[in-house]
Amino acid sequence: MKRKYWIGLALALCIAGMLYCFFSREKDLQDHIPAKSKMVARLSVSAIQQSENFSQLASLIGLPLNVSDIKSDAFVFITPNEYFGLAFDLQDTNSFLSNIPSKDVTEQDGLKWIWTKSGWLVTLSGKKLFALGPGTAQERDRLRHTLRVMIDSPADEGFGHTAKANALKTDAPIAFVGSTKVLPAPYGTLLRLALPEKSGEIVGAVTQTTGHTVISGSLWHEDFNFVAPQKNAPSIPPSDYLLLGTIITDGSELLKRIRQDASARMLLKAMDDTTSAAKRLEMMRGEIHFLVSDLDSAGNALCHIEGTDVQGKAIAIGNAGRLSLETPPFPVAREHRATMVIQTGRLLAAPLPESIRGMLRLALADCRQIIIQTEPQGAFQITFSE
Repeated sequence: MKRKYWIGLALALCIAGMLYCFFSREKDLQDHIPAKSKMVARLSVSAIQQSENFSQLASLIGLPLNVSDIKSDAFVFITPNEYFGLAFDLQDTNSFLSNIPSKDVTEQDGLKWIWTKSGWLVTLSGKKLFALGPGTAQERDRLRHTLRVMIDSPADEGFGHTAKANALKTDAPIAFVGSTKVLPAPYGTLLRLALPEKSGEIVGAVTQTTGHTVISGSLWHEDFNFVAPQKNAPSIPPSDYLLLGTIITDGSELLKRIRQDASARMLLKAMDDTTSAAKRLEMMRGEIHFLVSDLDSAGNALCHIEGTDVQGKAIAIGNAGRLSLETPPFPVAREHRATMVIQTGRLLAAPLPESIRGMLRLALADCRQIIIQTEPQGAFQITFSE
């Protein structure tokens, strides 16, 4: 009887110990990220150390961070309620806090909280740092609630337990997965128009070579096969136009895409006769060529679009005077669905609001030209050339 009692007690203690270990174990960083995040990117330690982008991000958040403070891969994400987030492990929490005035650090429920002057809320859970923002002072409680849910929710409710998390398991220094809807203008807008499926989700990786940063990837599906990052950058000479492009599609499909995209709708709004322009664009079939010479003070594109109808009759629409494309801007290559080239110097010289120009300067620092190419099956490559 005693033997059975001790065996039963030992089993109970073992089960209790296993349950304690299971529920008290530390969650992975990815499992703190909301499962329905609109975009998640992983930055390897080597990518953080070799790029100035992370220091710029830290400066934007308003944190005195050095790359030497980072112990793990970092994750940048966009939450379902559309805040930007950052998560990583610190080398030394006390060392990090020593660079922040004590009056800026509060403690609640075992967590340390920091509200930065840039409108970001930062919290420390052990050696894990999470930042969310930007927001106004009135949004601070909402940011705090989102961070608390991220920290307190079970691991199996986090991003790390979703199928999309597999997209980040690659040797590339930077990998990402998410919705095309959150990609920034101008290249995000153009990629949405150039992909064969509208408003889809994409998976990709970022690599760097001498003079080039290359983003390559494909449409994401449950059974996706990761596209190996390409390191060869296409060579396209600079032009006098802000944007040149060729896309193989029907005008009706392109018109539908433009109408469904807030940024792309500026192309139609810029036309003198929007209704007539839309009807002529809808008639185009096959290859459609376009250029944007400049932006006006309202951000409207001075553009010209050419194509042919089903009988091969030429159609042209635009508001850029007598501009025309004497020859297609790019040779038609059937392996490409679209080729688009942005001259960033012309973009930054446009009469944009200074706040937008400042964001573009930060995003496109040292970039001379952006080349976007997509394939019929959904593979894509965006090349930032210095």
